[in-house]
Amino acid sequence: ESFNSLEGRFRMNKLYIEPTSLCNLNCTMCFRNNWFNEKCETMDSQTINNVLEILKTDICRNIFFGGMGEPLICKDIYNMIFEAKNSGKKTELITNATLLDMSASTMLIENGLDTLWVSMDGFSKESYENIRKGSIFEKITKNLEGFSKIKGQTKLGITFVMTKENISELDNINDFCDKYNVDFINLSHVVPSTAMPAENSIYDLSYRIGKMRRFDKNEVFQKE
Repeated sequence: ESFNSLEGRFRMNKLYIEPTSLCNLNCTMCFRNNWFNEKCETMDSQTINNVLEILKTDICRNIFFGGMGEPLICKDIYNMIFEAKNSGKKTELITNATLLDMSASTMLIENGLDTLWVSMDGFSKESYENIRKGSIFEKITKNLEGFSKIKGQTKLGITFVMTKENISELDNINDFCDKYNVDFINLSHVVPSTAMPAENSIYDLSYRIGKMRRFDKNEVFQKE
C-alpha cells in the first residue's frame, strides 16, 4: 500500500529514514557486531525516488535521517534533506562526524537541516577511540569546530550512550559541549545485543536520560 493512500488515514509524529546501513566505524556497542550474514547497502535510486515522494506528503512533520549506518555515506542525503525541508518538514540527522568536513557541513546547512546530532561516547582521545573503533578524536573535534562556526540557525546536539566503561566521561560532557557551541545533549543507556553480566550493567543508575540542555548529575529520577 502506498504512502499516498495512507496519508489521509493516519499521521506519524516522526518518520525515521535510514539512507544506508553501511558504516565506516566499528564501535564496540554496535548491533552490527552480532549480525549474521547481514548485507549492508545504500538505498538504490528507485528507493530514493520513493522516499522523495513520501517526503512530499503530509504523513508527518518530522523526519529523522539515521539508523545503523552512517547517513553521510549516502551521496543523496543532501537532496533528501532539501526535499523534506522544502515540503515543510523538520529535519534531523545523526552522524559519527568522520565525514563532516566543511563541504558536508555547508551542504547540510544550506539544504535546510534543522538539527545535527553527533555521536560522542567519550571526550578524551583514549576514551573516545576505545569505543569508536576506526575514528580519530582530533579529526572529529576539528569537524565539530568547523560546523559550529557556520551552523547559524541549525542546532547541534551530542548523543552519548552510557556504558560501564565510559560513565566517568560525563564529568567532561558540559565543558566539551560549551567548547563546540552544542545546543543539546541526549543521554541513553546502551542496549545490549548479547547477554550481559549483571555486574556490567549500569541500568540501576538514576541519571536522567533523554534530551537536555546540559547534564546535571544531581538531576536524577526518583526510584520507587
